[in-house]
Amino acid sequence: MKMKCLAVFVGLLFTTTAWAQHPSQSFAELNLGIAALNSYTNFEFPGGSLLFGKTTQASDNFVLEFQVGAAFPSFATAKFGAGFGTLDKNVLVAVRPWPLALGPQVKRNNWTASLEFGTTDDSWEVGTIATMGYRMNLGKNEKDPKSGAFAKSLKSTIAASIAGLFVAGSFGIWDNI
Repeated sequence: MKMKCLAVFVGLLFTTTAWAQHPSQSFAELNLGIAALNSYTNFEFPGGSLLFGKTTQASDNFVLEFQVGAAFPSFATAKFGAGFGTLDKNVLVAVRPWPLALGPQVKRNNWTASLEFGTTDDSWEVGTIATMGYRMNLGKNEKDPKSGAFAKSLKSTIAASIAGLFVAGSFGIWDNI
């Protein structure tokens, strides 16, 4: 278990360091949606979330993104995505680690839409999650990588890792690893 945690931390460190060298955009996002619990077709439960995240233009037409925040009814959530486009318009394949779900996310200017398909065997029994969100941009970073971006990225990685471990531990997620 310790090796898995160390591998995740090292991976986050190198990924965040690499992201610091590319144009990026931080944001706060408010989402509203519905979920099909216990199945994939019978939408029956509304939900919402307030997320904070960052989109990074990794290359000319490749975008990486992460978000984390508070959600209802699951208390906390996060999402990681990779896909094609720019900071303002993109299509991603997104993974939500808890409750576990995978699906497309489309962003056009400040609006996002996602449709995620989950597993129906975890504690939340999520079949499908459909959301519509509005993003408030918190700023763009187009600085030269020599301007202290590494130190800022390292501080952000450490803070996010501590917060993630706290959230994961409070929900017993690490018990299954």
